[in-house]
Amino acid sequence: MVSFEDEGKVQPAGTQYLGLIDSLIDLFKDKSASDVEVVFIQYKLVNGEKVVEDGQHVVEIRPIGIRAIIPEVREELRKQYDSAPLVSLMVLWMRRNVGKEGKMGVLAFHPVAPGEKAPQEHEYKPWESKAISWYLQRRCPDDPKKA
Repeated sequence: MVSFEDEGKVQPAGTQYLGLIDSLIDLFKDKSASDVEVVFIQYKLVNGEKVVEDGQHVVEIRPIGIRAIIPEVREELRKQYDSAPLVSLMVLWMRRNVGKEGKMGVLAFHPVAPGEKAPQEHEYKPWESKAISWYLQRRCPDDPKKA
């Protein structure tokens, strides 16, 4: 099982990207981890402004599948991280050597921008649930109880 020493702790503003990379390095040390995706849940921007429809901000869920932490992957993750304000940042993976069907791993980061307050659960929880559901649909398309 993968354990993260800073799991559950609030990280200082601006350090989430480095925490993401450190966590991915640790995760890839676990040979049972597979199907790793980094999921960016970000506000949609047009001309640098958050898009609002029907009085609600529009959010985009963008998963990126990764197989290793190499410089090109780090660069792409950094680009995505910096592209728009984050609602949540997740790492999803399957652990294949656990039980009959394996188990899903989830690591979530709730970014806090310098000078701003921490996000409230109602701001990120519905989007994280959708991201997990879509991940399971991609990874287990024939298993209706995981969709």
